[in-house]
Amino acid sequence: MRKVYIVSAVRTAGGSFGGSLKEKTAPELGALVIDHALRRAGVSGELLDEVIFGNAWQAGVGPNPARIASVKAGVPVTVPAVTVNVRCGSSLKALMMGAQAILSGEEEAILVGGTESTSNVPYLLDKARWGYRMGKADLIDVLHKDGFYCPLAGGLMGEITEGLVERYQISREEQDTYACVSQHKAVSAIENGAFTDEIVGVELVNPKTKETTIFATDELPRPGMCVEKLERLRPVFRKEGTITA
Repeated sequence: MRKVYIVSAVRTAGGSFGGSLKEKTAPELGALVIDHALRRAGVSGELLDEVIFGNAWQAGVGPNPARIASVKAGVPVTVPAVTVNVRCGSSLKALMMGAQAILSGEEEAILVGGTESTSNVPYLLDKARWGYRMGKADLIDVLHKDGFYCPLAGGLMGEITEGLVERYQISREEQDTYACVSQHKAVSAIENGAFTDEIVGVELVNPKTKETTIFATDELPRPGMCVEKLERLRPVFRKEGTITA
């Protein structure tokens, strides 16, 4: 059996919802990491057989965001690109597809990854195309419609999770403790430079001052988080539930 090797791996720092990266689209962020992944590997885009990128929040990002990111990164238009959407597992599925293509002998060099920008997910007026005769028109949040709500289970992810918490008897204390430990590990890793080599800085320009800064530190981890703070958060999905936000 053929062997598959990962010769380069990079990412941007993770931005919080509505945070530092809110003006950057998913294809823009994808193009940045594609460019740097190729540079670090010392591989020309012309040598690629294919680009496979995961993208779960596709409303408004343009047709085939993997293709947009690939071409913007300088990969020749002759190299095909495909976008994969299996929600949270999208980029992992892209990696699996790339590995399978190499193992089968179909392809030799593939660039795989994933890109998202939930800050840029739009609202919809779903009846606007054919007109509203009268009355109010509700805006539909695509974050809710295409992600948080599961039409198969008939509920929000948080509501479904409350059911799992009940089934497996996971206490609020266990969840808060786990979350706190996770936050401490993330903050410690950032402070110790564990992610420095894998992060590609994103250039940001202040629209007012025109000053340029480089965004290269994950925004989501919260220094100083403790169980006592988490205990004060109210449950979101059930009055007597355990899932907070």
